[in-house]
Amino acid sequence: MRRTTLVFLPDTNTGDAQALAERLRERVSGQPFECKEVKTEMTVSIGLSFDIGEGGIPELIEAADLALYQAKNRGRDRVVIFSDVGDF
Repeated sequence: MRRTTLVFLPDTNTGDAQALAERLRERVSGQPFECKEVKTEMTVSIGLSFDIGEGGIPELIEAADLALYQAKNRGRDRVVIFSDVGDF
């Protein structure tokens, strides 16, 4: 099962947001998870975006979504910042 959660961190700089995302990813990654007697490990892929222009919140969400999918394409279990995405 895959879930997507959107988190807004107003007044948070790039470094602090990335550090928080990495801490979250590290805490979840590799932790045993059991559901209906099936044991597995979870990973977390995170896409970050920041104030990227005048497109407002829809553009911000789209940028984070692109970064998230790039994190998954790069092998999952990682944090990608939208500015690091480059061309698809």
